[in-house]
Amino acid sequence: MDQTNIFYDSPLHYLKFYFPQDVDPSFPASPFPTSIPGIPTPFTISPSGERTYPWKHEWPRYLVFFGNLLQENGVRQLLDEKGYREVWKAGREWEGEGKRKGGVMVWKWSGH
Repeated sequence: MDQTNIFYDSPLHYLKFYFPQDVDPSFPASPFPTSIPGIPTPFTISPSGERTYPWKHEWPRYLVFFGNLLQENGVRQLLDEKGYREVWKAGREWEGEGKRKGGVMVWKWSGH
């Protein structure tokens, strides 16, 4: 599985686990945001038997995603709680592959 599959397998878990608790308004670069294409990402097994990967993200000023992501349980609420608001969207219900549908949305951090 690649990073995209792991994200879409449980977006809310991914956002809670690989992103910090709070948004840093200086928006620093993420220390380890992606895997290297073509090279398997190392992982560890947690005590509960779950694979954990070394990805570490920081919350950005802007989030760009497919609208269908907001249909995932708890994602909209989490983004609202973090201080993000919709600032742009295009497309209505573009039917992409799998969960990549629902138009393109841009949300911006506006604080609380």
